[in-house]
Amino acid sequence: MAAAVTRCPQEEHVSDGRALRWGAEAPDDADAARDRLLDAAEQCLARWGPAKTTLADIAAEAGVSRTTVYRHLGSRTDLLVAMTLRRMERGQRTVDELFADLPFAERLAELLLRGRDWVRSLDQPELARQFATDPALVEASRRNYRAWLGRVAARGELRSDVELDELVEWVVFIRAAIWSDTVSDRDALRGLLVRFAAPAIAAR
Repeated sequence: MAAAVTRCPQEEHVSDGRALRWGAEAPDDADAARDRLLDAAEQCLARWGPAKTTLADIAAEAGVSRTTVYRHLGSRTDLLVAMTLRRMERGQRTVDELFADLPFAERLAELLLRGRDWVRSLDQPELARQFATDPALVEASRRNYRAWLGRVAARGELRSDVELDELVEWVVFIRAAIWSDTVSDRDALRGLLVRFAAPAIAAR
């Protein structure tokens, strides 16, 4: 992936001379540009589905060139990975906000199942395998879950006799298992997570 830029131009020119604008408000930096493009990608996926959405569609939705999409997000696979990581992070906030009153086991199950729902909606089985085997993505998952589990631990909801990093490894392992699962239905998985996976790390 190309190196990140520190400032995004208000206007850029493609080879045929047409000017493509970000819109009335250009993003301030590369992170803001990336978020804008991911927002456009989510709108395209909702409209046409993952199989029919192209980088050109995302560029058109964002009002930029296809080169800009590639510069900030890389290939189509890179795009799906970036969207999944962002979904994981936002899923934590959603679970914290909507299910704050539920026991830890229920919240963990909901968090993991929301990630599984997203990956299954993309109909990209290789994505689940990539998150289970690619060292960079496994580490990104660790960071993602470590932040959430750290907040849970601070509330006294996790085992105090086990290091946080070990708890993170357990959740990453469970996530890989259920993301790769193509048979069990959601309710069955929820039951397994609540009865067996979550109690292994919950406070006793």
